[in-house]
Amino acid sequence: MKNQVIPPKSSCQSGHQGGNALIIILVTIALLVGLTLMITRLSSKTTGNINSEQARMMAESIMRTAQTYEGSVQRLMNVNRCSENELNFDNTETVVSYDNTGAPSNGRCDLYGVEGAGLSYTPPNPDFLDPSRSAKTQYGEWAFYGTQCILEVGDGDTTCGDAEIDLMMNLPHIRRDICIEINNLNGITNPSGEPPTEEHNNSGLGFKGAYSVGTGDPEIGEGVSGAELIRHTTGCFKDNAGSWSGSYIFYHVLLVR
Repeated sequence: MKNQVIPPKSSCQSGHQGGNALIIILVTIALLVGLTLMITRLSSKTTGNINSEQARMMAESIMRTAQTYEGSVQRLMNVNRCSENELNFDNTETVVSYDNTGAPSNGRCDLYGVEGAGLSYTPPNPDFLDPSRSAKTQYGEWAFYGTQCILEVGDGDTTCGDAEIDLMMNLPHIRRDICIEINNLNGITNPSGEPPTEEHNNSGLGFKGAYSVGTGDPEIGEGVSGAELIRHTTGCFKDNAGSWSGSYIFYHVLLVR
């Protein structure tokens, strides 16, 4: 019997197998990278750790939203001829009611109506918020109040009476990092690297057309702890009293009075 010669494996086959192995390795690496990124993101959300660039971008996003609302308020007043008491933030999304029964029935003064400003209420990005404050009132909501004023802005030179109260937009319970960047962007000093402290006079009620100091402290910028906020219509502070106590609060004046 003649000896059989077993032909060697072709270079094509070995190359094909080598290519498959390379693809498997690359896919594995991609999966590991994706898993690492996912774990990192989940970790950052849980611990509240975000870098300064992320915090600044989030701060800018919050401020852009507030500026959109400010522009809408000005348009309702200047174009639709709405009075400061007719502005209506009524919506179906927030827990707090903003139903202004004194607003015109045709909807021309509604922020969220097609006859008014035509805005659509969109909840804030959850990444902006401090999850450890999720049990607090109005967590995950934009808030609108007519209960405070910024000292040395408008008529509120040294005190805030009912006639001096400003219309404000708030985002309560945001991350500390974002609060600091909001102040940095607006030239507000963060004493010893921490946001100023103030009392937010929210009284648990939303704006319904009336401006009133309520029962809390109406002045933002009062005292040593909040002095950095004087003359700043946009900023952030740590609430030191009330239902939001301990949380970082973004504020923006929509209408100076």
